Amino acid sequence: MRPNRPPHDARGRLKVTKDTTARQRQHGSPLTTGSPTSLPPRVAEPGMSEESIQRGSGKTWDEWFRILDDWSATSRTHKEIAEHLCRAHAVPGWWAQSITVGYERARGMRDKHQRPGGYSVNASKTVAAPVGQLFAALTVETMRDRWLEPGTVQPRTAQLDRSASFDGPEGTRIAAVFTDKGPAKSSVTLQHDKLPDAAAVETWRAFWKPRLERLATLLAADAEQTAGR
Repeated sequence: MRPNRPPHDARGRLKVTKDTTARQRQHGSPLTTGSPTSLPPRVAEPGMSEESIQRGSGKTWDEWFRILDDWSATSRTHKEIAEHLCRAHAVPGWWAQSITVGYERARGMRDKHQRPGGYSVNASKTVAAPVGQLFAALTVETMRDRWLEPGTVQPRTAQLDRSASFDGPEGTRIAAVFTDKGPAKSSVTLQHDKLPDAAAVETWRAFWKPRLERLATLLAADAEQTAGR
């Protein structure tokens, strides 16, 4: 007995039928015939940079938006979307949450800076240092204390030269994603989550900006001192 398969024409091409469309939408994948339809305009930017989301999840924002649009994600709950990403696309939990929040923002399903556990703010900085040195500047306590007030964060988990997470003040959480940009250039994107309200977003945005500037200055000075030896 031959297994069931989607209908094809005499040349072996997939025939687009109502059942075919339903199957494609169920699994969150676009149809393979014809050119892709244009994505609707974003109501708001998703938050995390294109570079960071592609490096961490393997796809761009538009690629994830198309997958979720084809799955009719605008009619689903946050939990359903995140679970679908984990099950159908093997996306790890933290990245599934980040993609879900970015999608909800872009489709107008969520207030700006709002996440399931509260509000969040992003901050990023490119520095003149290898990614290993930048990673150490955040994860090694003695190096972190040079640019960030001691005790501000408590380390949770880390993946060498790729990501790290921290407990922040008052029950907040901070995730750091690192990007290697060459032998002497790298960047870090911080996402500070579980903030209580929009006012806290602005408070922490103002907090992180000068400290990341200080970090960049210190790493640049270290690089010059090393080069001068």
